[in-house]
Amino acid sequence: MKMRQTIALLLALMLGATLLAGCGDGDKNGGDKGGGEENATLVGEWVHSWGYVYEFKENGTGSYTIGEMVSEFNYEDKGDKIIFVYKNISAFQDVPTDEEGGYVYQDPQERKYSIKGKKLSVEDSFGEMVEYEKK
Repeated sequence: MKMRQTIALLLALMLGATLLAGCGDGDKNGGDKGGGEENATLVGEWVHSWGYVYEFKENGTGSYTIGEMVSEFNYEDKGDKIIFVYKNISAFQDVPTDEEGGYVYQDPQERKYSIKGKKLSVEDSFGEMVEYEKK
């Protein structure tokens, strides 16, 4: 009887060790993308728990939505940083336009980011990392 318990315990330990071995971080599986998965992409919609939404399109444009305020931008993915060039920087200002009614772009903003699974962390204007989830 004692031999069966010992064998069952060893099998349970080996099964547990096997299951835990599959829970390693993404770094061991071919590198990271901005601190996240190698094949991860910014393209798509990313939602903050408070309802803020980043949308990144394949053509290098996107938008950031807070409530009813939408800020459009162009972006460039630099691997672990995003370069944003916003069309309208503040919800409390009119969108700047040139004499012909076209948008006047703001100065570029560089923000750190990482993607891990369905989580996007982006540096905000205060230097804090803010997390969004892929929609």
